[in-house]
Amino acid sequence: MDSSSNQINVFDKASASGKKILKDNQFFRDFTSLMRNDEFKQFYNTYFKDWSDIQTMIFYMKLYTTIEDAYFAQYKEKITDDLITYTLHKIITTTEMRKMAVELFKNFKGEKLTIITPNKLTNFTDLIDFESSKKQLMIKN
Repeated sequence: MDSSSNQINVFDKASASGKKILKDNQFFRDFTSLMRNDEFKQFYNTYFKDWSDIQTMIFYMKLYTTIEDAYFAQYKEKITDDLITYTLHKIITTTEMRKMAVELFKNFKGEKLTIITPNKLTNFTDLIDFESSKKQLMIKN
């Protein structure tokens, strides 16, 4: 058997093994699908350049889902892109809300909280006033 036949055989075995992993493992199916998504790849290449960027993006993603869940719990409908963007911006640019959001993220990462106690974190969503945010958006538009 020549070396190219041997390489093809190794490649075929690896492909068959990978196919079985994809069939049996939801994580790898989801992961490969996400990594092949052009929109995600562009986002990843733009915003995940170093560890600081990665932590910041994960922070935004966790904050986004927290807001999304809080809104759905309150109104039983999905939040609009306009309102979630406004709310994210408001949290990041308001000192007290930003501190609470950072503590929420620290708690998520399992780090020691330095500003507030863990039981106050459950009240984070109480700081988000969707009604006043909706009114502000109507005024601006």
